[in-house]
Amino acid sequence: MFATLVGSDRDIPSARKLLDRLSDLALQRGFARPDSDLPVRGDGQGSVAGFEAELRGPLSGSADFLLAVTAPRFGGMSPIYPFMKTVDGPLFAVVMHDSWYVVYREDERDVSEAQDSDTVEQAFADFLNRLQGVPA
Repeated sequence: MFATLVGSDRDIPSARKLLDRLSDLALQRGFARPDSDLPVRGDGQGSVAGFEAELRGPLSGSADFLLAVTAPRFGGMSPIYPFMKTVDGPLFAVVMHDSWYVVYREDERDVSEAQDSDTVEQAFADFLNRLQGVPA
């Protein structure tokens, strides 16, 4: 089972739309849908006041991976700013900006930029391939 985090203080519908696209890809690959609402916690570096956020995953707190899509008005050092990673499992995070994205892959400890959501989706497919042991 995977876990999802979505949060924004400016554009939650777009963040949810991208999260849904990526979640569908994970479901097609055989990962189980998150089944429980979990508490969202701030990372202590910034306030979560004014953010709409949702964290879903297994009650055990251990997931195959955490898929996060955030759209903060102002970013921070963390790829899921201003939220704390409270679910065990490798992180794939997307930070949405007005016309581009920042993609963080914990499996490769890599940060990259993407100009469109198709590029983000390809990066996520590569992330899933690596988790599932599919050769590049």
